[in-house]
Amino acid sequence: QVDDGLGYRHAEARYVDKMAIPSVVKSSASLAPAGPRGMLALDANEPPDGVVFRMLRRGNKGKVEARHLVPEASSLAQHNHRQETAGKKEQSELKRLVLQNMERDDFINASRT
Repeated sequence: QVDDGLGYRHAEARYVDKMAIPSVVKSSASLAPAGPRGMLALDANEPPDGVVFRMLRRGNKGKVEARHLVPEASSLAQHNHRQETAGKKEQSELKRLVLQNMERDDFINASRT
């Protein structure tokens, strides 16, 4: 315990988990079952059949492991695909409208001169 100078005693901060989490997890394994619990590794040459999701966790002996895949049939993956599709449609519609407005402005400016 530490005295703060006002007569109050506070417990010292104790770091329970000092695990350093890497900002980038590199994988050199191919797309194949990598062990129990359905963990799969990613291959840079082939897209996986699912949504890439890396969950970092501490394995045995303190080694950082990454789980790599959310199944395509899960509600999370389906919701993600719906959101991506809606976003792409919105982007294409915005692009169409912007190009249409630019053409109209060019036409108006050309007719004035």
